[in-house]
Order: sequence, then structure tokens, then C-alpha cells
Amino acid sequence: MSATTDHTLSSIQSRPARIGVSGFARLTGFFRKPGLPRVSALRLLLAVPVLGWVLRDVLYGTQDNIYYLLVAFVSLWAMAVMVWGIVALTVVALALVPTMFFFLIMITLGN
Repeated sequence: MSATTDHTLSSIQSRPARIGVSGFARLTGFFRKPGLPRVSALRLLLAVPVLGWVLRDVLYGTQDNIYYLLVAFVSLWAMAVMVWGIVALTVVALALVPTMFFFLIMITLGN
């Protein structure tokens, strides 16, 4: 290589890259401090005792595990209705309203 090419390459390599840091990257801990270990949100979620075991099975297990999870949620919902009555039924229905709005908008957009 010529001297000009070497000079250009060394100046490019010595300049730090100018990458903008978004608020999301700061909030999620994308840039960590030097002495702290890097922990992702998924790793923290999988560390929760019961919920983490179930999610690990759904993510990394067989395809049938999602059906077992759905049966468990429906069973918990039925037990909540048996204990608290119509209030538990109403709370779950109200919590599913934004989900249904999302699906209706996606259907309307054709996605």
C-alpha cells in the first residue's frame, strides 16, 4: 500500500465512531458501566422462579409447551372466577380490550 492509503486508514481507525445514544438504549442498560456485568431483560425474567421456568420451557422446549401454558392460564382464570366471582371475569375482560383493539387494527390494515 502507498503512504497515502496507510495514512487514510490509520486516521479512520483512530477516530471514534459517532453513534447517537437514544433514550431507549440508556433506559434498557445497553451501555453498561465497566465494573458491572451485563444483564438482559430476558435473563432477568427467566431468573424469576416459577415464571422463569415456564417461560424457559415455552421458549426453548417443544412446541406443545405453549398449549400447556394456555391451559394453565385458563385454569387460573377459572379458579379466580370461582373465588372472586364476576369481578375476576370482568378484570380479565377489561385487560384484554387493548389486545383486541390491536388485532382489529391489524386486520383493518391488512397485515
